[in-house]
Amino acid sequence: MNNPMHIQLSSVDVAFADLLQRQAAAHADAWLLAALTSHAYRAGHACLLLDEGLTSTIIHHTNAITQERLSPQWPEQQTLCPWWQSNDESSPLVWQDNRLYMRRAWQDEQTIQLNIQQRLALRDNNQIVLTNWLTSLFPDSGAQTNEPNWQAIACALATRAQFSIITGGPGTGKTTTVVRLLATLQRLAQASSTTQSLRIGLSAPTGKAAARLASSIQQAISQLPVAFQLNLPTQAQTLHKWLAS
Repeated sequence: MNNPMHIQLSSVDVAFADLLQRQAAAHADAWLLAALTSHAYRAGHACLLLDEGLTSTIIHHTNAITQERLSPQWPEQQTLCPWWQSNDESSPLVWQDNRLYMRRAWQDEQTIQLNIQQRLALRDNNQIVLTNWLTSLFPDSGAQTNEPNWQAIACALATRAQFSIITGGPGTGKTTTVVRLLATLQRLAQASSTTQSLRIGLSAPTGKAAARLASSIQQAISQLPVAFQLNLPTQAQTLHKWLAS
């Protein structure tokens, strides 16, 4: 049997749940869920994931002696509590898809989702020109193994979308693929009669990560054909710097 998870609530979490309780009385489970949502938000999570593991979680208050658990009936709070309603803009929390959000975090997520959806429309490119460029950037695409070059495929697909996510484990070539994608997008922009060179920004969560990203990008750019090295970014900034600029 797995050991139960322990969560230590802070005075901020307790005060937040107490405030909601004073504004509109609710069941004890609702109080705990509100405090846990505050705890998750302060830890950097967008929401509190409402799964079966919550029932076995031992919750500690600021007073180390106090321990509580959610009752087995806590899922019923979705319809019983006035603190979370997605269609009520005055409610401080939002319960949606087995997740409990601080309303501000939920609104931010909705805004991001809307912006991503608006960018999902595909665009048409000159396929002959694009194929020639990708052949120059990925000259060994399947030549020896007869296997598809997934880096080239990812790059080709990403040129058609205004929003893309490229994932992979360490050493799978994410940086190489992204640099060649940026080079291709820059050439596409420069070839257009109505578009100037793209303004490209590189970001990372921390200063150290930004420095590593810049170093990797610079190395990958140096391996490109000379014609593709123009107007590519060589420096990265943290997300906070981009948001402040």
